Amino acid sequence: MSRIITCEQVSAGHPDKICDQIADAIVTDVLRHHNDARVAIECLAKDEHIIIAGELTSTYEPDYNALVYEVLDRIGWEKLNYGDPIVEGPNIHILVRQQSPDIALGVDTGGAGDQGMMYGYATNETPELLPVPFVVATKFLRLLADHSSSIFKADAKAQVSFDYDSGKITTFLCSVQHSEDFSPDDFREIPCIGS
Repeated sequence: MSRIITCEQVSAGHPDKICDQIADAIVTDVLRHHNDARVAIECLAKDEHIIIAGELTSTYEPDYNALVYEVLDRIGWEKLNYGDPIVEGPNIHILVRQQSPDIALGVDTGGAGDQGMMYGYATNETPELLPVPFVVATKFLRLLADHSSSIFKADAKAQVSFDYDSGKITTFLCSVQHSEDFSPDDFREIPCIGS
């Protein structure tokens, strides 16, 4: 029986990744101005709405709107729209308040944070010290982002299944948002990514 591991990666324009980048930009900005801040920020994106919610304990107040636009500009507005262009920009809703005093009691002096746990591991399978299927999926999305074709939009996903016993990729699947005015035949004429 083969040992097959599957990893999935999403592009910078995938809604989940957009939200991650916005939350990361907020955390980075706050910590740049206040080392001891506590930042528990989440982000949700749906159509033209972006909701930033959570708790912030800091003497610094970030410019949430500017940070959202910075992330969206970096990804590329022209690659993000799902229909009509966003003329006025997204509707940004800020639902952030100070951390609960009850939580602060448990973490203020040498306590642990109130966040969940993440699972992951480093491996010597690749120079990046990450599992092979994850690295392949990530590299594909980077190549896709740099591709010159106007067909591709920013939202994409790559899934790679790797058989560790044979050392071969068993499945490579990608899903890429594209312009509505292109047909499957148009994709067949695009030069291979990475060639």
